[in-house]
Amino acid sequence: MWHYKQQPALDEQDAHGHRFVIAEELERGGYRYRSFANECDVYDEVSNRREPDRFLYEMVVQDSASAVYFDYEWEFADAD
Repeated sequence: MWHYKQQPALDEQDAHGHRFVIAEELERGGYRYRSFANECDVYDEVSNRREPDRFLYEMVVQDSASAVYFDYEWEFADAD
């Protein structure tokens, strides 16, 4: 579930033992947040979006490793 404030997503992460909190910038300004159990769930979220909507940010949470980085379009981008 997406939340329009950080704290509910962080609480959800703690309650369910999720590994990632992801933020999405909104067109009208501000962000929405969601916790994900693992990298596969994050990948599913990103890969099921239209290309223009694939810009998300990983929230680096205190006492938590930050090991995931996705740049899916790089490999398929036109040569500059």
